[in-house]
Amino acid sequence: MRFFQILATLMVAAVISGCAMSRTTTTDRTAIEVALLTQTASEAIRSLPITSTDMGSKSYVIKDDAVAAPEKAFILSELHDLLLGADALVLVGENEPDVTVEPRINFAHIDDDKFLIGIPAVPLPVPGAGTFNTPEIALFAMDTQKGRSRISLYGYESDTGKRVFNATATPSEHRFRRYRFLFFFSFRTTTLPDPF
Repeated sequence: MRFFQILATLMVAAVISGCAMSRTTTTDRTAIEVALLTQTASEAIRSLPITSTDMGSKSYVIKDDAVAAPEKAFILSELHDLLLGADALVLVGENEPDVTVEPRINFAHIDDDKFLIGIPAVPLPVPGAGTFNTPEIALFAMDTQKGRSRISLYGYESDTGKRVFNATATPSEHRFRRYRFLFFFSFRTTTLPDPF
């Protein structure tokens, strides 16, 4: 009798554990994933050593044809902010800019890592109903997402092609980690700022 009570308790715990970690979002990426990408990109861009000596009072355009990264619009906005902070001028009108700026995205992505001591979710075919996933039974589980970014930036005189600057950012990394113990207990750690 005692054995069946323990077994029933474990099955209920497994169901709770299996349901608690579902990934739910109505967008392409969760807020945590967006924060990992934008926070690392922002910190990498802030480490670029672009100063008013390089760009002071010079008009510029950003040539972004080669930029293929998640959160591209955010990255370009941060680059504009960096250049404006170095006293550069956004080109207005049809004139040729003094400097053409080209960013290179060395990397700006998220790595996922999962570690489990226990029984993973197993897909079971159910005739006439598709596939049913059994709940994960985790004695210990750790799910980690790491956002990593490194960005380079170079500028050249639009009329002569002469290089004005060439800079590479310090790589930036943030992580979000979820832990689960003995079916019931869970907590998280992160290097992201509040509210994460």
